[in-house]
Amino acid sequence: MTAWSPDEFERIGRATELRVASRRSDGSLRPYVTIWVVGVGDEIYVRSAHGPTNGWYRRAKAPGAGRIRAEGVERDVSFEEPARAVAGAVAGCGCRCGASSDRRSAGTARHR
Repeated sequence: MTAWSPDEFERIGRATELRVASRRSDGSLRPYVTIWVVGVGDEIYVRSAHGPTNGWYRRAKAPGAGRIRAEGVERDVSFEEPARAVAGAVAGCGCRCGASSDRRSAGTARHR
């Protein structure tokens, strides 16, 4: 796995939204969906405003792979459950997005 470059992380981190596409079982990308993003430490996290049952969130977690676009950065990513210690920071990000505080509605978008 390749780490985010400082420039990529800064650009994505300043975005309040990004576009995410999950991969289908055949490897093709689903249509992009606009979602909220939170940067914590040196990781990028995505959140589901409607919790873990939201369609795009379930589809992203199932294959665990997809692609993101934000602030001129476009990268393949893996979607993973956040570490318990970080989940609270993501859930309590202080944003006004109305996202669920349920840790199951947050996921890490790791650069692949």
